[in-house]
Formats: sequence, structure tokens, C-alpha cells
Amino acid sequence: MVSSARATLVLLSLLPGGWAPAAQAGDFLDAQRRFRRVAAAVTAHRPALEADFRRAGAAWPPGGVFFRAFKREGILELWAAPPEPKQRWIKVRTVPICKASGKLGPKVKQGDRQVPEGFYEIKRFSPKSPFHLGLWLSYPNKVDWRRAASARKSPGGAIRIHGGCITSGCLPVQDQPMEALYVAAAMARDGGQKSIPVHVFPCRFGDPSCETELGERRAEDARLKEFWKTLATGHDLFVSQGTPPAVEPTRKGYVFKGPTVRPGAPRLAAPPRAIGGDVRPCGTVPADMSCVPGGPFTRGVDNDPYFGKGAKNQAIPLRGGADTVPAARVWLQTFAMDKFEVTYEQFQSCVKSGKCKKAGPRYRDYDGPKQPVTGVSWYDAKSYCETLGRRLPTEAEWEKAARGTDGELTPFGDAVVTCKIAVIKDPKAGRSCGVKKRFGKGSKGKVLPVGSRPPGRYGLYDMVGNAQEWTADWYSRSYGTCGAACLGNNPKGPCGGAAFCKGHWFKVVRGGSWYWQGEHATGFHRRPHWPKNKPYHHFGFRCARDVTP
Repeated sequence: MVSSARATLVLLSLLPGGWAPAAQAGDFLDAQRRFRRVAAAVTAHRPALEADFRRAGAAWPPGGVFFRAFKREGILELWAAPPEPKQRWIKVRTVPICKASGKLGPKVKQGDRQVPEGFYEIKRFSPKSPFHLGLWLSYPNKVDWRRAASARKSPGGAIRIHGGCITSGCLPVQDQPMEALYVAAAMARDGGQKSIPVHVFPCRFGDPSCETELGERRAEDARLKEFWKTLATGHDLFVSQGTPPAVEPTRKGYVFKGPTVRPGAPRLAAPPRAIGGDVRPCGTVPADMSCVPGGPFTRGVDNDPYFGKGAKNQAIPLRGGADTVPAARVWLQTFAMDKFEVTYEQFQSCVKSGKCKKAGPRYRDYDGPKQPVTGVSWYDAKSYCETLGRRLPTEAEWEKAARGTDGELTPFGDAVVTCKIAVIKDPKAGRSCGVKKRFGKGSKGKVLPVGSRPPGRYGLYDMVGNAQEWTADWYSRSYGTCGAACLGNNPKGPCGGAAFCKGHWFKVVRGGSWYWQGEHATGFHRRPHWPKNKPYHHFGFRCARDVTP
């Protein structure tokens, strides 16, 4: 016998469109799986989704999901709730929007083929959609109705994220990624998430090319200025605070029920123009390097979430002061970076050729051919890179390569990294994730062969953990004291990276190591040290280079 509540739910699932509201946590997914496409999608995609959520450090089963769409860039992002409250939400997947219609700007009337822009939520699920599967947006909301009424037009409706890769104003993706997005949303609803936000933006606010195109559209329609200003507020609130902002559509516009954006983060007051033109394409990059696309990114943090929870401030001259503040949006041109830390074998080959001075580890069991070379000075690292026609990455380049564009804390998201994804000090097993040295004290640990853990963002290995890495910049006591030298376009730090910088005696080291616990293995922590590497430390490095137009 089927209970009356369950029977009612089954009947509701047979309504036109095949949508059924959740009766209670645990019932929604069961009802959805009665549809053949959904059942097949759950079977096919749930294991990979679980792996992606866990790898990113998000809660599993999903504690909540959130979608961000960028029309100009043609991407749809799936974000997920963290495992613990008050932490930043975590990006799990980025899916291409495979077709586009209309231009930048909101939908005004039925039939204009415009993709809406604004703040919505998933209104209903469509397991029998003519476009494979569909997630209906709460379009039109009160803001959309007001706009359409002013134009004396019907606002239209039926706006969805759907499969099938065809559109006249929706957000279409290919069928396979649509199945995964649908399953993630259904599991979140099944777990009790009543409102699944969907934020649709014209482009990434703060990106120079985005701002240029928005300016051209504002010249065509002055009404867009205030509308996009409001959307930018919601965009920046999420980047700044790390959680989807509470937003209410009203006839007077969107109202944000929460904190305002902190001064200095996450955007520059005036987005910088691209140096030498638009963002350069990656072009042909050497096989041992990865391309990091140009554009803006969030550098620094205003509040270190790990400080006092396992992380110590390694900024020795500061004796405990915060050196990661203030957070800000910084713009970089496209560049390439070594996929792996430079190995002992590679560095010794340079020494034997006479191009590099003799340097390296002073201790046994750090000289394996595939281990990262350690014990080198900043000058040794700089010289090696130059022999290859490369250079040390700037501090800003290193941070973007580790954190991506949206200010995530590590190459894998916002959660503290573990030994599954980085060579660090494990709380139980010890240093080097429990791997002992062959000589000396086993508790000291050692660097492991490069690539011993999976790659992070941009296909780069060991950006956090294993060996800490030299960067090109002189160290400043904070980004605030560094000022304009650490802001704007392609910053090179104090004195623009000059050979001598009065008042600055330390170079910046990044990335955590096998010696320190996971709270140090982030993309934002900074460490100063004498460029001659005295007193001696096991620092390594990797090289970078510009890309040619």
C-alpha cells in the first residue's frame, strides 16, 4: 500500500510538465526518479558529482546549490554550500552555455529573444521537458513585470536552464551536463533547500572587456546604467562575502537584505584598461607549461579564515600582523606557468651545463631526480628561469594561478586541503603525509616527487604543499602599505620589481609545504625571506613567461 501522502505526491508528478513540489526532505528525489530520464541521469552522474563535490570540499549530499550565469562569456557555474556554516560557498563545475540569442541587456517583452538578466530562483523542475530536462526560472519577477509594464508589453515567460542546445532566450547546455546540473539541483531540493538561486549577469563585472561592451550598450540605452549598477552590487556581494546574497525583487528594483560590499573589495573603483589591447589568447604554450588566461581576479583576503586555526603568520617582520589585506580586484595579462615545480634533475642539468651556479639541498633524501629542487636562493631560481627564456612569476601571477578569478582560497576551493590533494603535514600521519625520510629523523618528512597529487586550477601541480616557492616580488608588510605598486594592471610589487628596492629586504615565498599543515597550503598566504636564502630553507620554485600575441 502507498501512503496517502506518497500517493498525492505521485499524482502531482503527473501534472502537465511533470513537475512535483517537494513534500518533505527525502521525497522529492524519489518522485523525480519515477521519470525515466531523471532515473538514468541519477545513475549516470551521481558518482561523478559526488567526486567533484568532495574534491572541491563542498558538502555532500548537497547542502545547497547556486547557479551563476554569464551571458557574454557563455558559461554557467554550479556553486555548492560548504560543509560547515559561515564558510564560503564553493564552485564545483563550470558548464558552457552552448547557444545564445539576443544581446547584453535584460529581457523586456515576449518574443525579443533576450536572455533575462537579474536574480531568480528555480521555480520548478521539468523531467519531461521537450528539451531533454529543464529547470524553470522564476521569470518574470516584479522587476521584470515593472520593466514590461513601462514598455506596455507582455514580459513573456518559460525561461529555463535546459538541454537540447537550442534557444530563443533561455540558457541551454548540452544534454550530458544538463543531466548533472539537474541531479545536483534535485538532490539539493530533496535535502530541504527550498530556494535555489540563479543569478544571470551580462558579463563578469570588473573585466575590462566586459566594461567596454557595457559602456557601448549604455550609450544605446541610458536606462541600463542603474540596472547594471544594481546587478553589479549583487555580483560583488557574493564575491566579497562568499555566500549568495539575500535579494528581493520589488517594483522599485532589487533590494539586498544583508551587508554591503566591504571597501576595497572585490572590485577596483575604475576597472583598468587592458595593457596593449584586449586580453591575449593563449596561443601555443610549451608542453611543460599551462596557460592562465588574462583578466581580473580577487587578490588578498580581508579576514584570514585559517588564522588561529592551525595557521601561523609566517610574516616574521610583522610578528603577527595581517599581511594579506586589503582584498582587491587586480588585472593580469595572459601568461604561462610551469605545470610542475623545477626538479632536482632539471636544476642539476643546468649546473652541469655551466649556465647555473651550484646550489641545491644540503640534506640527503632531498636529491631524488623528480623531487622539487630545494635549498636554492632567489637568485638561483631567477637565473635558472632566465636560461630558459622564462622568469619567476610575480606574486600576483602566482596567486591568480592558485586561486582563479573569484577569490577561492586554494586551487581546489575554499576548504582546508588534505593529504588527498596536497603534500602537507597530516595531523595524524605527520609531515609529508606520513612519508618518512630514509636518513635522520623520520618526523621531519621530505618533499615528494612533483605531481604526486592531482593538479589544481589551470592544470598546475603542487601549487600548495610540497615545496614553498619563490616569486619575483619584494615583500611589503601588507597590500595597503604596498599601495599602487600592488594594484591595477600587471602589478610587480614594490619598486616594480627593480633589482634594488630601498626599505625592502625580503622576497615573497608562496604555497605552503610538506612541513606545514593544510591551513598554510593556500593561495593567499605570504611568507617573506632573505633572497640569499640565509638562514637556509627548503624553498623551491617554478617559472613563468609572457605569451606572445
